[in-house]
Amino acid sequence: MKKLLLTAMLLISLVTYVDAQDWNQIIKAVASDRAASDYFGYSVSISGDYAIVGAYYEDEDTSGANTLTNAGSAYIFMRSGTSWSQQQKIVASDRAVGDYFGYSVSISGDYAVVGAYGEDEDTSGANTKSYAGSAYIFASSSATSVELENFTSTEIPCGFSLGQNYPNPFNPSTTFHIALPSAGTVKLVVLNMLGQEVAEVVNKHLAAGTYDFSWNAKNLSSGIYFYKLTTNQFSAVRKMTLLK
Repeated sequence: MKKLLLTAMLLISLVTYVDAQDWNQIIKAVASDRAASDYFGYSVSISGDYAIVGAYYEDEDTSGANTLTNAGSAYIFMRSGTSWSQQQKIVASDRAVGDYFGYSVSISGDYAVVGAYGEDEDTSGANTKSYAGSAYIFASSSATSVELENFTSTEIPCGFSLGQNYPNPFNPSTTFHIALPSAGTVKLVVLNMLGQEVAEVVNKHLAAGTYDFSWNAKNLSSGIYFYKLTTNQFSAVRKMTLLK
């Protein structure tokens, strides 16, 4: 009887302690490009100064274009002092309709993982199996003045590639997507019609993985430009159009 009484008193004290705690709302977070039925907030995770929020019904890429129904996305928020702000929107490098990227999310330290249960392909983009599902690992990296994407997929691609910039045509910002099957020094530059370099987007050593680099052409006039990717083992050039 005494043991039961002591247990009851302990439970009462614990409940009293929990009730005595004050929880204050710090911020209400919403997506910078919020839209109806995005399901932003369906999945959330927080670690230290970073939080990640999934929106698995979201349709647009990081530039707000290339609409793919229910491709999904996730948003990284960062704390500075007592304030929280959206740092980045992330999407899958191989995003597609009905992937539901962002259905599940988790973040810890410099790494985040995002689930996409409707994704169909393997890591090479082949062997399609309906709703096989995928998960994408992202790692924090230091941003340069032009590299706005701080989280890059650590999924190792099977070969080098330089994707078509998006949006294209663009005004004034666009995003370049590259895939690196091995680590090395990477240089990505913008050229004019004469082949003259007008901007350096990135020039540094990068680990194997896929990367998105945003670039702003606010100081350039409308016209046809080229962007060139060079590594120790690969080189490629693509054309893009700036319309102001």
